[in-house]
Amino acid sequence: MQEDNKYKVIVAHPGKQHSFKTATALYEKGMLFNYITTVYDKPGSITHFANKLLTGSDKKKAKSRRSDTLPDSKVYQFFELYGLINIFLPRLKFLSKYKYWWNNWLNDRFGKKVAKYAIKNNVDAVISYDYNSLALFEYLKAKAPHIKRILDVSIANRIYAKDVFQRDVNKTGETGVYSENLDVWEESSLNRVKNEIDLASHFLVPSQIVKESLIFSGVEDNRISVVPYGVNTDQFSYVKKQTIHKPLKLLYVGGIIYRKGIHHLLNIAEILGPDVVDINLVGKYDTNSCLYKRGSKLDNVRFLGFLTHDVLFEQYRESDFFIFPSLCEGYALVMLEAQSCGMPIICSDHSGGNDDIINGFNGYVFPATDDEALIKCIKKIISNPDCISYMSENARETASKMTWEAYNSLLIDTVIKILNKASYEITMSEVSQN
Repeated sequence: MQEDNKYKVIVAHPGKQHSFKTATALYEKGMLFNYITTVYDKPGSITHFANKLLTGSDKKKAKSRRSDTLPDSKVYQFFELYGLINIFLPRLKFLSKYKYWWNNWLNDRFGKKVAKYAIKNNVDAVISYDYNSLALFEYLKAKAPHIKRILDVSIANRIYAKDVFQRDVNKTGETGVYSENLDVWEESSLNRVKNEIDLASHFLVPSQIVKESLIFSGVEDNRISVVPYGVNTDQFSYVKKQTIHKPLKLLYVGGIIYRKGIHHLLNIAEILGPDVVDINLVGKYDTNSCLYKRGSKLDNVRFLGFLTHDVLFEQYRESDFFIFPSLCEGYALVMLEAQSCGMPIICSDHSGGNDDIINGFNGYVFPATDDEALIKCIKKIISNPDCISYMSENARETASKMTWEAYNSLLIDTVIKILNKASYEITMSEVSQN
């Protein structure tokens, strides 16, 4: 760890997301004051004790609530028991309807306590995360406006998403996105998002689509910094592809939901037919959903469910192109994982990872919800079957440049610039007053 920076920064998240990565980057530069969360597996914690009682996937998930790159002394926990309840609440069907209320209640209590801690320790900034920061930023702005309120926005916000979803419903007549995203249609939820955005001093985003969503919601361009996520390519076996299969084998990994554009993927499977495309869908699915019922009737669509890493890697090797038709995303890390294995990408321009896709070089990008444009991409690939060798190599090369080390470096540079500017503004204000 380098102790060469004058700034003190708190990273706070009641859940996890990529906050471990953010905290680690700051710690390695000597800028992390503390990482604050709810559930964390360290000696003496409730989580650590609970791990001894858990089994299977629950134990694995609990163990993931720990970072090997952060010393325990840098990790503080607030409201741990409430955080554990927040994790298990959705599993209790008779209580699941309260999950949004409980989540907001916990976020607000957690945020206010983080704000008081930040003020007490006179830190320079707090980095917090989308949908978790309203009470934290309200308190800081009212009591300590000099502390920078940096909002890390991981996905295109709900205000923008509502507009995208509604246009898709108008276009397709598919209304499943309504029930999947109830919070997007609730005025109280949208007001929380708007107020949180208005209270932030600066924004960190992983992609242009997230930046676009903030500008759509009234944020000035100069308050937004794009810091793309990374991937550890050493964890993925690269096998260069030589030629495409017939039919073209497409692989999707993610939630089997409307937001991910699965209904558009099923449209493609129906239109092109089993002689042209073969689609494997990896991810949790609901056998009662309209998407599953529709897709299970198609000969060229298979629902594979959740796959372990070793089986998933086989899918990466055996498939031709990775496809990601999302309507609204942040930065789909699974796209970087696929590229690490040498898979070229076909993705929508709302997928986040499209920022690094160049048509005909390492994949193809099409406008979200545009089935005709997607079909054209597929036909281009089929008409030039040997292109996959060149694109496979370039996909791996693209992923090799998108490292977490690159993320760390850009994040640190960005945070220092934000705080240098704030320090300069404070100095100039003091000079003018004198």
